[in-house]
Amino acid sequence: MANLPMDIVNDIFLRLPATTLVRCRVLSKPCFSLIDTPDFIASHLKRTLENGEHLMILLRSPRLLHTAYLDAPDKLSDVDHPLQTGGFTEVFGSVNGLIGLTNSPFDLAIFNPSTRKIHRLPVAPLDVPERFINRENVFYGLGHDSVSDDYKVVRMIQSKHKSDGVDGSFGYPFEVKVFSLKSNRWKRIFFPFELLILCIYYYELFLYRSGNGVLAGNSLHWILPRSQGLIPCNTIIRFDLASDDLGVLSFPQKLCCGDNMEMCVFDGCLCLMSYSEFSHVDVWILREYEGKWSKFITVESYGFLRPLVYSKDRSKILLELNSVKLVWYDLASMSFETLVIKGCEGLQCSAEIVVSSLVLGCKGDPRRTREKKMMHKGLRTMGQLYSYSQPSSSSASLDITSLLEAEGQLYADQAESGYTIAVPDQYAAAPEADANDGDSHIWKWCDVAVVEELRDTQQQLRMLKDQFFETDQKVARLEKIVGVLSKKKAVPKYRFAVGVSLLLLLFLVIVSWRKSLGGIKHQCPAWRSA
Repeated sequence: MANLPMDIVNDIFLRLPATTLVRCRVLSKPCFSLIDTPDFIASHLKRTLENGEHLMILLRSPRLLHTAYLDAPDKLSDVDHPLQTGGFTEVFGSVNGLIGLTNSPFDLAIFNPSTRKIHRLPVAPLDVPERFINRENVFYGLGHDSVSDDYKVVRMIQSKHKSDGVDGSFGYPFEVKVFSLKSNRWKRIFFPFELLILCIYYYELFLYRSGNGVLAGNSLHWILPRSQGLIPCNTIIRFDLASDDLGVLSFPQKLCCGDNMEMCVFDGCLCLMSYSEFSHVDVWILREYEGKWSKFITVESYGFLRPLVYSKDRSKILLELNSVKLVWYDLASMSFETLVIKGCEGLQCSAEIVVSSLVLGCKGDPRRTREKKMMHKGLRTMGQLYSYSQPSSSSASLDITSLLEAEGQLYADQAESGYTIAVPDQYAAAPEADANDGDSHIWKWCDVAVVEELRDTQQQLRMLKDQFFETDQKVARLEKIVGVLSKKKAVPKYRFAVGVSLLLLLFLVIVSWRKSLGGIKHQCPAWRSA
């Protein structure tokens, strides 16, 4: 490899998946510099998308993520990420090898499962009281703006509490905010006048993933179910990633008043699945954006399904059935063939097609990097306190192999310094140390102690969060009771004030009358004497 020209090395690297390129970064300094350049990352992504290479199946369960290459589904890899702890982790979109992760409206991240790089989004404050928000009325979306070459996250929240109009709002208020990865900031988006009518009704999601935006035509899309009243039809909301504008996309006329619908992206086009009383599923596709919808296929219903990707010869379509299994659907014979992924038998996982890319769009998680450095520093300090060593008889001579291994390890640490999540180290029972073997022995119990302490801290934080939530609910109930009591006491207080005012006015009238009467008495003797 050292004797090959860099042009040939570059051409070889462009054909490799991102997971392999991450390991190739430790080969040499030129390789490390080449793979990290923005030009190489863009060229690798372009080639991967054009040729349909290195496609991965991302299987997402409520707490775990797994990946398997579409060409080799028998090799399953577990994906660890920092949002894994703390509850239900949702994947709300994927683009160019990046996926969006969320645990709550405050805890969001952009993650690359191939390189394990992550960018934690800053917390965006809510303009809607948190106690009026459920998971079912929060909409997310992840997309790439091809105009500005920026990755954006959209968060839409609808309050389940109808506004009283005091603050100028009406209906069920909507809040829309967009995050830009380039600026690392959130900004609020206001509804145009023609969309304010959407705030009149409260929308219940048909499926939990219906709240995830679908990327097509440089826009994110959400389907809102129909409501009785002013909006008797289904509505597709779209968010233009280039202009940050909200709008409405036309709906197939035959499905405007239908029920049980879901959207996805297939072959780069917007798709709409209509479930007709669970007897069959009609899949509609929008080939040309803002064009006409056309019926793509009709499949005998096995429940909920989503088309994911074509086979290489485009004779089959990979379908996800009921978030349980994957099947190949033959377009000619209309038959099904189950795709078996070893290690996922019996698991209820929804699937997503992700390309293996080096796109990072971030420099890792700086908070986690600092914590990792401090942890390693503490471990080294504790290890030095409980270590002993004796000089080895072979320490006088330098070993070139050990130096090369050390240099390779240095590059590996530098490559993973952005952020690589791994499971806690599990140490096997160490053999009894021999103080005369010339090696340095460090007690490993300190590592386990630190990990256990971190787990206890996380458990305490969860308990505090639960207590805070309970307190918030109690405060909400107390505010409600105080509001009711204040309304009940408003009328008696008003009557009492009116009564006191009348008595005071009567008293003043009597006093003035008595004074006027006294003046008349003083004037009477003078008049008689005259």
